Amino acid sequence: MMRPDPVLNDMNNPLISVLIYDYESEFLEKTLLSILEQTEILNLEIVYLDNPGMGDGWQKAIRFADKYRNIITLHRKNIHDPKSELYYGIFLSQGKYLITLTGNNSFSPKYFKKIIEGMEHDPLQRHDQVIRKFEWVKPEKIQISKDRHSTKGQPLVNILIFNYNYG
Repeated sequence: MMRPDPVLNDMNNPLISVLIYDYESEFLEKTLLSILEQTEILNLEIVYLDNPGMGDGWQKAIRFADKYRNIITLHRKNIHDPKSELYYGIFLSQGKYLITLTGNNSFSPKYFKKIIEGMEHDPLQRHDQVIRKFEWVKPEKIQISKDRHSTKGQPLVNILIFNYNYG
């Protein structure tokens, strides 16, 4: 049975914060149910960020928050940048781990437990949707070295290319 209130600093059962970004999700109820039905995760908080749109996600989230008052917190803010939304969610969350989702994900009942167990046992293990909150670097603390230059004395330029051609 899931704890009625999230507990901070429990070494045997770390708090997991689930951050849900929602825009116009028709599958939000399924997402919330699959999170709440995690069979072996007992220490959980859900932070729901609604980016006001045309969908009825906010009303659905309110119904769940009324039922699971101590687990779900709701925030409604117009954030148009996914990175800013992530920073805002990290700021609001309290857990050791932060799982980031959209309102149309769903999971098997042991999915979170498998990921968290692996990350607890192996500090080098990473997952796309999971952040170890204590490893997160705050943007204001990032320092850029000014002495990294090419052999010609000019600043280095890093280019990241995404290839969306699958065929």
